[in-house]
Amino acid sequence: MIVLRSLSKVLIIFFFLCSLVSYAQSKNTKYDIDKIGFSCPPANQEIKELFYTAFEALKEPEHVNTAGRILLNIITKDSKMCDAYFWLGVSLTEQGKHKNAAIYYYYADSLAPKSNLMFKRELAEAAIRIGVYGLAEQKYKEVIEQFPSLPDGFLGMGILATTVSNAYPNESDKGMDDFQTIGLKNLVIAEEKYKAQKQWNKANSDKIYLTKAILFTLKRDYKQAIANFEQCKETYLNLEEFNANYALACDEYYKQTKDEKSKQEGIEAFNRIKEKEKLKEDFVKRFQH
Repeated sequence: MIVLRSLSKVLIIFFFLCSLVSYAQSKNTKYDIDKIGFSCPPANQEIKELFYTAFEALKEPEHVNTAGRILLNIITKDSKMCDAYFWLGVSLTEQGKHKNAAIYYYYADSLAPKSNLMFKRELAEAAIRIGVYGLAEQKYKEVIEQFPSLPDGFLGMGILATTVSNAYPNESDKGMDDFQTIGLKNLVIAEEKYKAQKQWNKANSDKIYLTKAILFTLKRDYKQAIANFEQCKETYLNLEEFNANYALACDEYYKQTKDEKSKQEGIEAFNRIKEKEKLKEDFVKRFQH
């Protein structure tokens, strides 16, 4: 949710961005080992069968803990099995245990015999969740270097730019603006990569528009922020974080221009927020007229 440092300086904590970019596919596809394959093939049939059992468990939220125990059992049998570390990290992420998840993603990335996009991407996202921004930046740069034709690393760097106020709390406004400008440039490249891969669909375009909207809000370019929020509004209309940030951009733009339409859009977005008690008092007061 958003945290207001003052009425003019905004720190936006956007953890849900990471969950949006992780996977666009369904859980059944996400946990289909036959489609995903192994980076470190099972040493024997017993371990392979344990993996299939773990993957079935991962498909059901109530069984992710069981999946984690199975994967831990695999690690005790083969300590170099990088896939077991990775999917144990996934199990822990599903349970909200992000610090432990990051550790296992790190082991998976380190043990993999060759560069694995999925391992690096999940490690970077886990690092953002626990505030280890330098590690996230390192992994996204590795993705860009090792998978230059794909959008993942560029999108990741764009998302990372939304955390700059957390990563560098003492940075000057100009320094933060530079980070955000670089983030926007990376998003432009990500869009080009999606189009080149013929993957410029609604799911991917919405992720780009949403991240751009956050960065333009941080840069105080509220007109551009609103334009990008509008592009993905249909998809994220019922998300608390989306409405809080959309309301903020609309309110700030109204203060700049006295545009009544923006004022009304901001009020409507604010009214869609169900858990208003989680918002900072200064933010709530903006809409209490």
